[in-house]
Amino acid sequence: MTTRGDASYGAESLRTLATLAAAQYPDLHLISVDPSELHQRCVRVDKHIFRSDQSFRHLALQDGPLISEPVTDAAAHRELDDIIASGQVIV
Repeated sequence: MTTRGDASYGAESLRTLATLAAAQYPDLHLISVDPSELHQRCVRVDKHIFRSDQSFRHLALQDGPLISEPVTDAAAHRELDDIIASGQVIV
């Protein structure tokens, strides 16, 4: 989940990769949300939420852990669910 962006950043820049990944993982979704709702990039895998203040492209160019420790509490999942509900499914 990230902001819409364009071909160089955000959800639009991940559309092709997400489409290919969704062919292998049918439960995968790329969701664009309003930046006022969420600035961080979030990935939910099973019952874990991972987030980063860095762009996904920037993460690939950096050394070291730039992604948070996984968040697992129910309140965080409910908050993320609410943000997702206000977003647009891209893939």
